[in-house]
Amino acid sequence: MTSTGWSWTIPEPQDRIDYIFYRSPLLFPIQSYTYQGHATVYPKPFHWKNDYPSDHFAVITTFHLM
Repeated sequence: MTSTGWSWTIPEPQDRIDYIFYRSPLLFPIQSYTYQGHATVYPKPFHWKNDYPSDHFAVITTFHLM
């Protein structure tokens, strides 16, 4: 492989999110939110300085187990 292929640049803010997939008759989502860190959010190419150094927000979900 000589290159990673074609890609594109997403404009700031880098706010893509990840997903939570679940399937259970005993599992119920109670609360869900995105997390990008608590400090100043630095844009690309300095996102490595963030306390959550990614261009994807994390999805945090609390479930109730029956």
